[in-house]
Amino acid sequence: MSVIEWLIQRCPGIIIGSEVMYGTSQRMVDLLALYEGCTYAIEIKSERDSTRRLSSQLSEYALIFDYTIVFAHSKHISKVISLSRSKVAVFEVSDDGIVLKIPLKKNRPVKREMAYSISTSFLKKYVSLGKDRCTSSDIRARLLRGYTKDAIRQMLYDFLEWRLTDRFNLYMKEWREKSYDDLSLLSAQLKLMPI
Repeated sequence: MSVIEWLIQRCPGIIIGSEVMYGTSQRMVDLLALYEGCTYAIEIKSERDSTRRLSSQLSEYALIFDYTIVFAHSKHISKVISLSRSKVAVFEVSDDGIVLKIPLKKNRPVKREMAYSISTSFLKKYVSLGKDRCTSSDIRARLLRGYTKDAIRQMLYDFLEWRLTDRFNLYMKEWREKSYDDLSLLSAQLKLMPI
């Protein structure tokens, strides 16, 4: 059973995207899930994957998303557990199934990193531009001054829901009809370019 199928079965109403760009670093998370009003960064380490960059990835995810989860092949589980911080949930994936090794704990996202994970075109709904011609940095600076962390967190959730829902619904339709995972359908390819 795939990680996506496992999540869908256990979390009714979940929305999942693949290869979603985030933060000031403009990197991509393997999977991003939206569930019950929270964001989940999900890193998958298969048997052939390397854990070389995992520590920095987990640190970045904690700055943006509510929760961080790693699904790791049994080969990597001890390394992943040693690299993971206390707020990272770890699941071991083996031929026997998926087993929780470290439970889920909430991250403390940072306003700036969350703001840089939202496209400026979406942020224009919240920032009054007047007649000024503003850069994406100007828009985000106004956002950071004028909104609380909780408000920006909600904007991030709304943005991701807006961007991921249609692709996820298409994925679910294809998955039900053909019983296979077409991960390319989930790929949001969120471009966070300046305006």
